[in-house]
Amino acid sequence: MAVTEKRVRTLALSLEGVTSYPHFDRLAFRTERRTFATLALDGSNLNFMSDLAEQQRLCELAPQAIAPVPGGWGRMGWTRMALKQI
Repeated sequence: MAVTEKRVRTLALSLEGVTSYPHFDRLAFRTERRTFATLALDGSNLNFMSDLAEQQRLCELAPQAIAPVPGGWGRMGWTRMALKQI
């Protein structure tokens, strides 16, 4: 079953102190201290921050839908989830 854009927004904004704001071609979610996720405006994918061990585990669990963000961002823990494939 696909994860919807609406569900992502609802879950992210239900966390204490989280706000959203436009970020290039995405919607970003942040706490007072940092951005922790960005959602493509078309709802196709979610980029989120995780530690490297968790990133590796998630990528192994669903390689068709979850992968490190290309380049240096992925090496820092940013992970992309294709929502319609989850």
